[in-house]
Formats: sequence, C-alpha cells, structure tokens
Amino acid sequence: MKRRLMWLIVFVAPLTVLLSCDDDEVPPSGVSFELVSEDVTESNGALTSFNPDNVSGGVGVEKKIKIIFDRPMAENAVISYTVTGTANKKNVTTGTGSSSSTSYTDFYLEGTNAKDTETLVINKGDSEAFITLTIFEDFDFEVDDTDASGNFIETVVLTLSSVVSGPAQLGIENLIYTLNIKEDDAVFFLQWLALDAVDPTKAGDVDLDFIISLDGESVNSSDNVGNGYEALFIPAGFPGGTYNMSYPYYSGTSNNVRFTVYMLNTAGTLNGKSYPYSDERTVPLSFSSVYTKANINAYTDNSNVATVQTMVKNGINYTNISSITAPASGSRTTSLNLPLSAMKLSKEQLKKVMPSKSEMKRK
Repeated sequence: MKRRLMWLIVFVAPLTVLLSCDDDEVPPSGVSFELVSEDVTESNGALTSFNPDNVSGGVGVEKKIKIIFDRPMAENAVISYTVTGTANKKNVTTGTGSSSSTSYTDFYLEGTNAKDTETLVINKGDSEAFITLTIFEDFDFEVDDTDASGNFIETVVLTLSSVVSGPAQLGIENLIYTLNIKEDDAVFFLQWLALDAVDPTKAGDVDLDFIISLDGESVNSSDNVGNGYEALFIPAGFPGGTYNMSYPYYSGTSNNVRFTVYMLNTAGTLNGKSYPYSDERTVPLSFSSVYTKANINAYTDNSNVATVQTMVKNGINYTNISSITAPASGSRTTSLNLPLSAMKLSKEQLKKVMPSKSEMKRK
C-alpha cells in the first residue's frame, strides 16, 4: 500500500509543477530608446531630399529611431508615444493674399503627417523596434532655435508615454528622444562701398544686385535688401554642379565701387574649411573686386552676360570657389528664370544671421 502511495506521489508531483508553470504571468519587457538624442542635417545634398510639396520627385531622407527591450517581447504589445518639438508636422501658412507664405512639413512619421499621439505595435519575439522619420529639405532658412553649440536647428521630440496592451513596461531611463535637425544651407552676403574722394565709407546712390545661377537658370537672387548690401541663401538640397555668381552694378554714379561677397555655411564646408555661425568669432570666407561706371548694367540692358565668380557644389559642401573677375564693362546675367519668392531672406532672418560690419571688413 505504501509503495503504491509513493508511486502516486512521484507521478503526480511533476504534473503539479507543470500545471503551475502554465499559470505563471508572462514577464514584461522593459522598453526604452537606445539613444536620447541624435543630430542630422536637413538634407543629404540632393534634390530628392526635398519635401514633395516643394519639388517634384522629392522623397526626403529616412531616419530610423531605435527602441530596445531588456528581453524579447513574450506576446504582442502596443506602446503609446507623443510627438512634440519645433519642426513642422504639417504645412503651415501664415498671412493672407500676396503676403502669405507657407512653411512646409519638415518631417513625416511612418510615412504620413505626425499626430500628437501615436502608437507603436510590437510583435511577439521582437527584441527591438523602430520609429521611422522622413526628414525633408525645404526653401526656408530657419534660424529661430539653436543648440548648445549655436547651430540653427529644429527638433522632433518623441516621448514613450504608456503601455496600451501586452507584456511591456516603460523603462526608468531613456524614455525621451530628441532628433536635432540642423540647418545646412549656405548663406551669402554682398556688401559694397562707393569709394569716392568725398566719403570713402559711404555707399551713396550705388545699387548692386546679387544673382546665383545654375545651368542658365537663377537659383536665387537678391535686390534692394538694404543700403549697401544684399543677401541670399542656397538650400543644401539643391543639385550638385558649377554655380555661377553675378553681382550686377544696377545703378549709381560712382566710378570706384569696391564690393565684397561674404560666404558662410551652416553645416558643410567652403573650399574645404568650416565657416559656421556657431562661433561668433568666425570670419567669413570673402572675395573682393572693384566696379567702374562702365559696369553699370540695369535689367533692361541684356547686351552683356557677366559671370564674375564660380563655385562647385558637392552635397552640402562647396569647392573650387574662384576669385572674382570683374569684366571691363557690363555686369549682369541675362536670360535667367526668377527663383521662388519663398527663398528670400526675411528682415527677421537677416537680423539674426547678418555679420556685423566689423566682421565683414575683416579678411
């Protein structure tokens, strides 16, 4: 009798253990971002990086944000997260009528415009997951926010907020991720002085314009920005190639106009060196020359074509920037299509990025 009882205990005990295992709770997986922040440039230096609302064929540049688990997910799970930051989640139009302007979507999230609250679906067995952002180049020169180094940036902030369902729990750290999208456009300033015998520091009635072109079409132009200077920028997403620069002497009475172009790049390089705004001590790359009254060449006079300087764009960098060669007569560029008005630098933007006169005069 005792032997039978012992045999029954030996047989039933393992079965009891096995049955009790089936009742154990599935251990939750801790969820967190792999990194708390990353930096990217607004474009990869190609037209395809543009927002498709801006440029036909634009697709942007993908950035995958990695989320890690401390153990593979035991069952399917759903995590909720919020989307904030300074980057546009959708097109924003300000003003009305002819004074209106549109700042286009800076990024897509998972292929579409982002909402304030999103969800991430995680499959059983996964040990990591990704949130996909698509970053877009645009025709805006954004200077409203800066990082700790002074770089112009826009941000996308993702915050893991709750577990909607499944065996998951939010980690203790790395629940907030910030993507810093660095402005990567190149900025150019043209400044001039009418060097006459009466007052060699006065611009007087002299008026110069500023045009940058590629393959016979203007990519940007500037006229009548301020007394003695013009300013414009080139989006880093513009195509590579040789860019022609023209500084037309539109009107004036001076026979001795000294003009200088100052160049800076917010992310890339110029002739192999960095000239960023992130350091107030930065001295811009500059080139100078002189016009006489023989160079006066208003828009109504298309008899002369004058490319006075060239540079080669490679991605977000510019190389082979030549010296200025002023022609003996004439100074304008002809037969060019006008650029989009959205590419103009506003007065507010100029105030934030315009080098001081003392910085411009240093060389």
